[in-house]
Amino acid sequence: MRICFENWPPYYAINEAGAAEGVVTELIRNILHNAGLHAEFFNKPPIRCQAELRSGKMDMGLTADTAKDGILLGSTALTHWIIAAVVPANAEEKRFSGLDAYQGKRALQIAGYDYPAIIRDFEPRWKIEQVDYTPVLEEEAAITPYRMLESGRADLLLEDLYWSEYVIETYDLNLKVLRPAVAVVRGYAGYAQQRRDLKDLVEQHLAVLAANGKLSELYRATTGISWDVLDNQNPAN
Repeated sequence: MRICFENWPPYYAINEAGAAEGVVTELIRNILHNAGLHAEFFNKPPIRCQAELRSGKMDMGLTADTAKDGILLGSTALTHWIIAAVVPANAEEKRFSGLDAYQGKRALQIAGYDYPAIIRDFEPRWKIEQVDYTPVLEEEAAITPYRMLESGRADLLLEDLYWSEYVIETYDLNLKVLRPAVAVVRGYAGYAQQRRDLKDLVEQHLAVLAANGKLSELYRATTGISWDVLDNQNPAN
């Protein structure tokens, strides 16, 4: 099975040996292995991954938060986009208290991301600059908005909590992530139209693991937050 994914630790990433790793990668690898199938993982930008799912070049993609034309969408969430406010380390805010605190301020958003209603509805009340890093794969390009925020070009960035903490620590940036999160968005696997058999196989296994609590145990061991807490849309505190 040919599976595409982006770099998004702790869900999926590339290790130093160039192999795919992460809680979702291992979960799907084990499900397919137990079914007698071999999983081959390809690290690709989201846009290219979706295009290759539509063309049938890929069988499965690990990130598809909303239904796309030509792609079958899974029914059990594999990821949770925990959207947090990232601000300069010297910002007065100690905790996230609501979007009203940023009215009129400069906000960075990622072009092509489908932000939830709580953010879309607030958009007229701040100055938005969009940064487009979805077509690229290189991590250095993906940290561009963080560099922009650190240099004073914006007051906040809305991005994933885990990813932001990873970037700030890895690149020793003078930024901080405010908690609790702004919102949580479910992310599902996507499947090529002709691979409904694969979709049914994987989603049946995921449903069982979610029902018996194994999915929550796995995510808690890896991320520190259980899958059921995230899936009930409770932002990390």
